[in-house]
Amino acid sequence: MREKEHNLQTIVKDELLKQNIKNEHEAAFLSAVIRGAGEISLSHKGYGLNIISDSIELIDKCNLIIKNRYESSAIIAKSQKNIGMRDISLYSAKVPEELAGIILEDCYIFKGFELIKGIPDELIGDIDAKKTYLRGIFLSCGHVSAPKDTSELNVKKGYHLEFSLSSELVTADLVKLLSSLCGYEKQAVRKRKNTPSLYIKSAQHISDTLAAMGASRGVMILQEIMAERAMRNHLNRGNNLIVANIDRSVIAAERQLKAIQKIQDVMGLEKLNKSLREVADLRIKNPNATLSEIAEIMGSKNLKSRINHRMRKIIEIANKL
Repeated sequence: MREKEHNLQTIVKDELLKQNIKNEHEAAFLSAVIRGAGEISLSHKGYGLNIISDSIELIDKCNLIIKNRYESSAIIAKSQKNIGMRDISLYSAKVPEELAGIILEDCYIFKGFELIKGIPDELIGDIDAKKTYLRGIFLSCGHVSAPKDTSELNVKKGYHLEFSLSSELVTADLVKLLSSLCGYEKQAVRKRKNTPSLYIKSAQHISDTLAAMGASRGVMILQEIMAERAMRNHLNRGNNLIVANIDRSVIAAERQLKAIQKIQDVMGLEKLNKSLREVADLRIKNPNATLSEIAEIMGSKNLKSRINHRMRKIIEIANKL
């Protein structure tokens, strides 16, 4: 299970990358990738377009669409980027300058020299186009994670799915798209302050999102993680209850023994009536026993409430002394 948890994102992205894209939905996919991982520039020569990702498979997929749709090719390059204590490989697909403007207009990102805000209906006119667009957004700037170790129950490690978009231009429409495709309320999608990132914390909503994108294997693995975590949490609550009951029994037994010792020191246990003396004697002989166990020693579980009453009486006598 832990290996599945560690690789959930990899499994989901690999699954989505292997899915075929219909010719009529290529522009929707490419537009989503540009919104999530594209760099657009403008010079006297016209537009510049560069798609950057840590996934060479995504770069190759975009380049294949460019070849099929525009009969040209991007220039693929590799570079290294230092993040914290490690280096990661980044791949880029630089679109030829004479083609960049054509692609940006075809993908409804620019119209002439005007930047288009939102996700136009012309781009995602049917349900398959919407799902294809969502896949492109996730593959270009999405991240999903689940608790890595369900045995670490005291550490808060929740479920998380996030889209780290490059601008605010499509955030509002992406929330609407997620809500319509996945069936949950718009409020389930939260927005980070001062950044164009959207994120989801509910495990079930994340599962619904993966299902809408077509990541059926990812959904299955996430559901397994959710089920195991729920079972572990249930067992943990049960264990906590048992420990709490044991602690209360130990504290009560210590209090009873102190009361009995005080009576013995001040007036002697022989001054107690027969029933109280019997219970005091059993407590002395069984210092770690619960009241239920003492009742069993006396021969009946039904005596527990009576024994509890007698113990309280002994404590009252000790307090008066």
